[in-house]
Amino acid sequence: MQSKYFRILGYSLLAAVFYLTADLLPELLQLGLYFISERIGLPYDYFDQRSNMAYVLTGLVILLLYGGIYLRWLSPGRTEPLPWSRAKKGGFIVLSAFGIGGLSLLWLTLAERLQSGIPVLMQAMTEFNQSMEALDEGSYLWELAAVCILGPILEELMFRGLIYNSVERAFRSPLPAILLSGLLFGIWHGNLVQSVYTAVMGIIVAFVYHRTRSLWFPIGIHMVNNLLSTLPPVLQEGQIPGLLDKLSVLLILPCALLYYRSFRRSTD
Repeated sequence: MQSKYFRILGYSLLAAVFYLTADLLPELLQLGLYFISERIGLPYDYFDQRSNMAYVLTGLVILLLYGGIYLRWLSPGRTEPLPWSRAKKGGFIVLSAFGIGGLSLLWLTLAERLQSGIPVLMQAMTEFNQSMEALDEGSYLWELAAVCILGPILEELMFRGLIYNSVERAFRSPLPAILLSGLLFGIWHGNLVQSVYTAVMGIIVAFVYHRTRSLWFPIGIHMVNNLLSTLPPVLQEGQIPGLLDKLSVLLILPCALLYYRSFRRSTD
């Protein structure tokens, strides 16, 4: 009994440490980046004006650290591969990304309509829109690298790789790990509007990770989902964004049916 409590406490504290470093470590590394920029003659605010570049440079360091911890101590190890073809795996990832995007769009539409009567929601919506506009600053290639490639890898490695596995080992049950890693993922985004749909996404991809035991599925879903809202400039005008939004909503139900068909045998 005593060892059970020590296990729960130890792995829960480990998950808490990982969560706290999700903000603290990037901030410390960015301070180091500012220090280096001054030493090599760059303006002190050089990386303030290139936030996506700064994210990528510091993120590569974090990737080595988080990846090493995951592979050495928290990886589930070799598991039975899913009997899916590459086409089915790719289709599952893409349809999941669209379905999650559709759920996010429904929430954003609801929040947009409710904000006039809820001051807190209105403030959160304003801050959310400002943060989305800030992502568009600078080169699109750096934005693509930060938002659609490195960002999903780091976030899934942190929340599904490190936090999920720590919580699952603490309680020896997937349900607390799925819920807690998903909710923490939403809270971590720090904005009420964004936290709601990212928490939903976090819970869904945590479930996928539990069923597949592979980080590549959450990472792939996250990448495609972010790409849908980070289109190249040439595609951001005209009817394409609106068509993708409509398609995302239409694919919510097919996505749910796909999950039922794909995982019902392991659930039964």
